[in-house]
Amino acid sequence: MDQKRLVLAIAISLAIMLGFQYLVAPYLPKPAPVAQGPVIGQSTPIQTGGPLQPVQAANVVPKDVPRIQIAARKLSGSISLLGARLDDIVLSQYHDTIEAGSPKVRLL
Repeated sequence: MDQKRLVLAIAISLAIMLGFQYLVAPYLPKPAPVAQGPVIGQSTPIQTGGPLQPVQAANVVPKDVPRIQIAARKLSGSISLLGARLDDIVLSQYHDTIEAGSPKVRLL
């Protein structure tokens, strides 16, 4: 019984795929041709003479962005409103060492 269902499922799947290829695919828009890059062995001219522009760092967060403070029983910190980034997370009940005056564990 299970083998009959498996064969039936495969036959239906094959019919759906073939039906799509013959009935729908010819009417879909064709993708644009991909531009070919330089062939190995050909030289590409290097552009020189222009001033270089400094690259801006992607992970730089401005300092004047508003933040939401988190104050929970076991956790404290802040969330930046620019991209909802977790800026500062401190575990309130855990310390770096077992000493009495050691700082709390800072995750971010």
